[in-house]
Amino acid sequence: MKFNKKIAASLLMLAMVGQLGMTSYAEDEDGPMTSDNPLAWGLVSFPLRAVTGVVGLGAGALVGGVKGIIETEKKFAENTFGEADENPLLVPVGLIGTAVAIPVGFLSGFPEQAVKSGQEGFQWWDRF
Repeated sequence: MKFNKKIAASLLMLAMVGQLGMTSYAEDEDGPMTSDNPLAWGLVSFPLRAVTGVVGLGAGALVGGVKGIIETEKKFAENTFGEADENPLLVPVGLIGTAVAIPVGFLSGFPEQAVKSGQEGFQWWDRF
């Protein structure tokens, strides 16, 4: 238990120290709250930005993974089941490809969308 409290205290300290570094970026934003008081808004908004950034990252990973699975599945289907008339041996290959398309598609689709959605979530607070 004591070890978990030390880890939690260290993470809290890192978040607080990270807020100090964010003040230099707060002055570059153009929202009404940032133009009135950029230093305070930079300190207050960092935890909010971190939360929405992580939520965007997770949602983007799921959406991108599903899109990747669908695109990979379409490619496997076109190249195997679509050509089964010419070569009937492609049907078993297509069945194996269907099983392989799930992890391959997820791994190929989620990184780009996760980063994009994470950035959008982090920058969501710029409009205030």
